[in-house]
Amino acid sequence: MPAEEPANTGFSMGDANAISGGVHIDSHNVSTTNITNIERDKTNEELEQEKIVKYKQLCQQVYADGRIDPHEAKQMEDMRLTLGLDEETAFNIQEQVRKNRLQQSSNNLNPIIKVTINQVISLAKSDKTDMLRLSISRLESLANKYNVEEVQFYYYLILSALEPQKCIANYTNRTTDNYWQAFWTYVAYLNTDQIGEAEEILANMEIFDNQPYGNITLLAATSSLYQYWSNVDMADYLEQAKMFLEQGSIDHSEILDRFTQVLMLIIENDDDDSIQEFQKEFSFYFNHIFNVVMEKKKIANIRKMIPPIPKIAPLPH
Repeated sequence: MPAEEPANTGFSMGDANAISGGVHIDSHNVSTTNITNIERDKTNEELEQEKIVKYKQLCQQVYADGRIDPHEAKQMEDMRLTLGLDEETAFNIQEQVRKNRLQQSSNNLNPIIKVTINQVISLAKSDKTDMLRLSISRLESLANKYNVEEVQFYYYLILSALEPQKCIANYTNRTTDNYWQAFWTYVAYLNTDQIGEAEEILANMEIFDNQPYGNITLLAATSSLYQYWSNVDMADYLEQAKMFLEQGSIDHSEILDRFTQVLMLIIENDDDDSIQEFQKEFSFYFNHIFNVVMEKKKIANIRKMIPPIPKIAPLPH
């Protein structure tokens, strides 16, 4: 007896493989009823995963150039709402895509980029300001592409030092949080006499729990010193600065060694003559990072030298 022919299911073996393997299914070979049944058979986990994949694909397209413009941000939000993803899930997907795109170790940087970074470090150490200004645009491109500590650190350091208003504007308009951007924008706020805005950054920096807490105390020491030299009658601020420095000098990122050394010199030496021999070695930090603090300190010391005006007894009537 010939074998009984199987009933016609409405799709070929190729289509069945397509369903199981994810290959494109030809709508001419599969009825609408069959597609509906296939969708209905998917578990909630599978449907949720499909939403995540779709949102992730959009994020990958958006992050391809390293920037998110307002149109792209709206596009991502519209997609999130359409897919029914909660804000936390969407944010986590964005962060994963961003980190995957940017994550590079300094060992994986190509030799040309390494040379560029080393040149910038050398220019900063020798305080060649004009050449550093010319390097900012190139550093910005590298910072957008490589999430490497040296690249991020030196870009925002130089931007804060030479273009503090741009540094602040970039931070205000940021679409993602960046540790070294926040760190050096804090200094930019101090140097433009915006203490309140600086303190807001300090409160928010605790989210970066993968960084040494001593980095934050170094910023707190800088702020306390700034406020002390603004009014030397507030001696408590100097004591605070010393306390915060003690914490920060023990536990801080290695890349902040020079920042820490200069802060220590300023706090531990009351007059400028005591730190004169270090001016050349740390000229970039003295001239551009702690320049406002040094200026306030100089003015305060001059005022100390001026003898008080003697009180004159009132003339008899």
